[in-house]
Amino acid sequence: MFKIVSLAHEEIIVDPEGAASALTKVLKRNHAFRFNGVCMLEHELLFVFEPSENGEEEAPQEFVLSDLESDGSEDEITAIISHRYFAGYSTLAVFPIDGRMWGLFRKEEMKAKSE
Repeated sequence: MFKIVSLAHEEIIVDPEGAASALTKVLKRNHAFRFNGVCMLEHELLFVFEPSENGEEEAPQEFVLSDLESDGSEDEITAIISHRYFAGYSTLAVFPIDGRMWGLFRKEEMKAKSE
C-alpha cells in the first residue's frame, strides 16, 4: 500500500515548516515507507510514499520545504542545490509555486557506526 500526502500551495507558502513536518511524520510513524516522488497539480502538490523494498526500515529523515528565492535560472538553482548538498541536505524536488521556485530537501540522521 502507498500513502499520498496532499499539500495546497497556500499551505506551503504560509507555513513551510508545518508542511514539511507533515511529510516527516509519515516516515516517523511508519519507517517501512520511503519518499518516492511529487506530483504538481494546479493548486496543490501530491507527495507519494511507497513501501520500502522488502519492507526494510528507512533511516529517520527530516524533510525541508524552502522558498529558493531564485529567478529560476539553471546557474542559480545549481548553486543552491550545491550549497544545500554541502550542508547535508539531499535535493528531492524543485518546483514553481506562484512564480517562485521552491525546493524539497531531505536531511538524513546519521546512524551510529557499529564497531
